[in-house]
Amino acid sequence: MLFRGFLVQIIILFNVHPATFDGDPEATISPSEFPDPTALQPSTPGTPQVDTWPDGVGSISIEILRVILPPGIGNAVKLVWGRKLDDMNLNITYGVHYAKDGEELTAPKLLTTNESAVVEDLEFCTKYNFAVTITSNDGAVSKISPNDLRSVVTLLDLKAAPKDLKVDFEPRELPCLLIRWSASCPNIGQPVVYIISAFEQNSSRYTIVTLPASKREDFVYHFKVSYGAKFDIKVSTNSVGSQATETVTYKVPSFLQPYKVRVTSNPDGAFMIYWQEPYVPYYVDRVYYEVYVYQGTNISSNYEKYYVTRPVLVYKGNASRYTFSVGLVSYDGQYRSLLSDPIAADIYGDNRQIGVH
Repeated sequence: MLFRGFLVQIIILFNVHPATFDGDPEATISPSEFPDPTALQPSTPGTPQVDTWPDGVGSISIEILRVILPPGIGNAVKLVWGRKLDDMNLNITYGVHYAKDGEELTAPKLLTTNESAVVEDLEFCTKYNFAVTITSNDGAVSKISPNDLRSVVTLLDLKAAPKDLKVDFEPRELPCLLIRWSASCPNIGQPVVYIISAFEQNSSRYTIVTLPASKREDFVYHFKVSYGAKFDIKVSTNSVGSQATETVTYKVPSFLQPYKVRVTSNPDGAFMIYWQEPYVPYYVDRVYYEVYVYQGTNISSNYEKYYVTRPVLVYKGNASRYTFSVGLVSYDGQYRSLLSDPIAADIYGDNRQIGVH
């Protein structure tokens, strides 16, 4: 009985684990015994390494797992496509391909044996396409699958000048300037600190305003001013060596003075004069506007004067060029503003401001 039980155990053992014997063409191997063709096998100590990619097969792209924009470095991108197998001694070289969007991905611009790479010295605020391949031995053309492409826009340059600086006047009880600008790139990354520099020409006084760090793209700042002041304004980031915007010079209107006077014209000789109304405090009586019209550009010559209660005056004369200026007067005569800077215009659409103050 003991012998028969021993034979049964041997038979069961061979049924569970079929084996292959050398020289037996009828023998089979269980599917679970086949090696994974994509498995990476460690090299045996003491034996030379061999390339894992056969000759004659072009480079094949692999999946990029993560694309990282390192903080504080706007023109660098880190790519991660695997993890380091420290217990493997493999001879695999990866090729990193990249190009600006719209350009063709050609030969790899970076070779590495690591499973990640940092691509540096890219252009700021620019879209790039990336791919990673396992390089072949014979330099064959890389075969990059569209599914393995990754795109990213690099971050803004912290030293670049902000864009689209605009300065405008906001009439209110305490007059102020509206200072508007945009970040140099919409892909901000980390919060940015902006500095407003304002130089007042009459007093030679500098005012520096440092704003809290922000990841916003567009900014508006209310800058309190005095009537009649004239400012040179620019904006930059707080990074060392950063570039500022072009300087914008703005003259604050005087008390009750109409501002932003514009003139348009038609070839038939008609001129249309527009302006913005000032802030009128409660203690000032009702007001009206005086529009001065000079023939030509000599504002010392005789003039015509027209009265209107609201902006916009249409004027038609016989000459081709006129100069216009606008002022405000209260009905009781106690308040009279300075005239706006004269605007010279002709029937052909050419107009320019004439500075007199």
